[in-house]
Amino acid sequence: MGGETGRISVLHAEDESEFAEITAAQLERADERLRVESVTDVASALSRLDAGTVDCIVSDYEMPDRNGIEFLEAVRERDPDVPFILFTGKGTEEIASEAISAGVTDYLQKEGGMDQYAVLANRITNAVRQRRAERAAEQTERRLTELAHNCSDVLWMFTADWSELLFVNDAYEEHWGRSSETLATNPTDFLNGIHPDDRDRVERAMDRLSTGEPVDLEFRVNEAEEYGRWLWVHGEPITDDDGTVARVTGFARDVSDRKQRERALAELNAIAADLPSCDTKEAICRRTVEAADRVLELDMCVTNLERDGRLVVTAASEEMPDGGTTSMSVDEGIAGKTYRTGESFRIEDLHGVESANPQGPYRSVVSVPMDDHGIFQAVSEAVGAFDEADLKLVELLASHATREMDRIAYEQSLERYETIVEALGDPVYVIDSDGRYEFVNEAFGEMTGYEYGETIGSQ
Repeated sequence: MGGETGRISVLHAEDESEFAEITAAQLERADERLRVESVTDVASALSRLDAGTVDCIVSDYEMPDRNGIEFLEAVRERDPDVPFILFTGKGTEEIASEAISAGVTDYLQKEGGMDQYAVLANRITNAVRQRRAERAAEQTERRLTELAHNCSDVLWMFTADWSELLFVNDAYEEHWGRSSETLATNPTDFLNGIHPDDRDRVERAMDRLSTGEPVDLEFRVNEAEEYGRWLWVHGEPITDDDGTVARVTGFARDVSDRKQRERALAELNAIAADLPSCDTKEAICRRTVEAADRVLELDMCVTNLERDGRLVVTAASEEMPDGGTTSMSVDEGIAGKTYRTGESFRIEDLHGVESANPQGPYRSVVSVPMDDHGIFQAVSEAVGAFDEADLKLVELLASHATREMDRIAYEQSLERYETIVEALGDPVYVIDSDGRYEFVNEAFGEMTGYEYGETIGSQ
């Protein structure tokens, strides 16, 4: 393109220098964007073309060294797309046909008068405008194609009846585990990569999309991965002016991590429902470690309960290395800090934390408090092994365990209280704000003559 925005550089090949000067002056007068450079032979024109970019070439047919068609052919070898206008006084159907075959952009016959220059200027600007628009469109298409092929989502487009694949990016092969070439040959081959139990649902969604209804659905793909990959697919119909669906397009996004978290949440809730069967804190700790290993896939974790100012190892994963689980003071390391502050910590690299005191070759940790009972930790020998989603799930698991340990602590406290009260030998009772009996001991019954069941709840 021209050096300045909007400027159009024109190379005019004309062997009659006087006519070339007139043409240049009239063209620049007709359109101030035009900058015309004239040469009198083909060799000079080609040298100028090789020296720099030209927006448009205007050439006479009869030139001293080569004719205009031969010049056009030489130009097309260098630049297949630069606008080339044959502006000649020798106009025949044969020359016009040859010019069209050689790739001429426009053909204009010289005439008398000044109006021809305005016509030529208009032809030049139109040809350059079209070429610039084509280049911009090509550049946009290249950028969009690069973006599409570097996108982690599967981007796709089919005809409305799914008989032809119009576009799919490289992510298809990774997600589906199937060939794009096979998909191009058989546009519905993607169905063969979908879990058999999900295919009918996908086919029904395809039918709805073809009739103009947007769709959203999730299904499993990739037989090589035992259909363990979940995709969320959104599809939109593209209609013609008359409202007829012409194409269907959309994207498919890997949501396997979210699905895994959803499954983990469901299993953690099931575990929470089972924890009341544990009758000791130690049993709860063991069940918590088992759940972290099985559900959260945290194969190195430990629970520590507080005993006399120390965090005592109560349950640990089988994968924990020898010496990797030791009791420590509540004043030591990340474990102690978690217990003292009641805050959770996710540390990507323990080597960068001065207060850390790892009891093994650990680099990253998730450390979560369990109120005044103790702490739960998951560790890894890799840097950055845990993300925020891991932390949230561990906190949920620890909260379930904490609630049940609160229950056991309350029950144990109540048992101790009842034992003390019964041992007093004196009548003892507790009433609520409405004067109803909530508790009476055996001595109270002996004194009043009422049975326990008769007294509780009465006024």
